[in-house]
Amino acid sequence: MKRVAVPWRRLLSIPIPRNVWPLCNSAVVVGSVLLCAVFMLARFPGTELLNVGPNWLLIWVVVWSLKRQPAQALLAGLLVGMIHDALVSTPYPFRTILLAFAGLMTARLRFDRWLQAEWATLLLVSFFMAAALEIINAGQHFWSLQTTFLPVDWAKAGSIFWQELPRIALTSAVLTSLWAPVVYYPLKRWGSFYENRQSRRLRSR
Repeated sequence: MKRVAVPWRRLLSIPIPRNVWPLCNSAVVVGSVLLCAVFMLARFPGTELLNVGPNWLLIWVVVWSLKRQPAQALLAGLLVGMIHDALVSTPYPFRTILLAFAGLMTARLRFDRWLQAEWATLLLVSFFMAAALEIINAGQHFWSLQTTFLPVDWAKAGSIFWQELPRIALTSAVLTSLWAPVVYYPLKRWGSFYENRQSRRLRSR
């Protein structure tokens, strides 16, 4: 018996109660954040280069902030940044601050129309913020050496720090900007679909 493929448009046109759509939208938003958090913990083959992977939570903040007000983007960056700091178990909330700044800067660039194309904002902010996060992370690890009671060869540690920092920061920035469309395209498609459903519901009243 031949199987008949059901088009996605037919599936999306299934009648669903109006009150359920906001819950579906919230589920997609929360689910995408959790999925990015899982990607941060589990390095999948093909997403790493020189033992460095993309910053998926940063990508989510930038993508979500493209069509949001600056205050909403700032709040989203703070919340996702807290998740990021919780994943690495750090006492210093540097990632929370940087992700909040990334969301705010993305929203301001789009709100003030400094960059017309969404993809340009996405790649630009993802690249520089990923590099900044790696620099902060490396500085935090270097600073933590001062709290240890073990003897440390500071000259050797400093030499390794300055040799590895450009490689790690640049690799993370490149990978984050290259993998950004993987998060951007599905969330953009869902956002457009949800906005169309909402506008259709308002017109039908």
